[in-house]
Parts: sequence; structure tokens; C-alpha cells
Amino acid sequence: MGQIKKILGNNIRRLRTSRGWTQVYLADVLELTPSFLTLVESGQRGMSLEKIENMAEIFQIPVASLFIDHDFSENGEKNQMYLRNAELKKLRQRLGDEIQKKINDAIDELIIKG
Repeated sequence: MGQIKKILGNNIRRLRTSRGWTQVYLADVLELTPSFLTLVESGQRGMSLEKIENMAEIFQIPVASLFIDHDFSENGEKNQMYLRNAELKKLRQRLGDEIQKKINDAIDELIIKG
């Protein structure tokens, strides 16, 4: 069994269960069969890069974080901090984009009315 597949599967399972999602739910969101997701989580199958990117988007994490070995890393705490920081940066960016859009919409509305 490939080490990368095992790491990816463990991370997907960890992320999924931390959110209280079932395999059926996540498989449905990703347009996969639950049995295929079971094989991925067990490290027996890999996923296409497209599905891995979708997975990262769904969990709102960097793609690379799906390949960090959290279970066996000597720097587990450091990896967790990296993930948390990456998630916070992504959230900050998303909120910043949303706020900027609202400001721009308000200015556009004032310009049109003015």
C-alpha cells in the first residue's frame, strides 16, 4: 500500500470525522460512491487531482495539507499549527474579499444614485 495514499486517506478520515460527516455525505458532495471513499480512506485507492482539489475546497484547507503525515510526524504539533494558520489565512482572505465586494457595491450604488 502506498504511503501517500495512506496519509491522504488518514487525513480525509480525520477531517471528515472532525466535522461529524458520514462517508455517505462526503461521497455525495464529491460525487463519489461511498465504497470508493472507503477505499480511499483506507489507503487502498488514490484520487484524481481534481477530486483532491475539490476535497481541499470542501474542507477549506490548502491542498498540500492533505499530504502531511499527522499521525507519524515527529513535528505533529508544528503541522497542526501550520494547518490552523493556513485555515485562518484563507478565512481572512475570504472575509476580506466579501467585505471589499460589499464596499464596492455600496460605492457603486452611491455613484449611480449620485
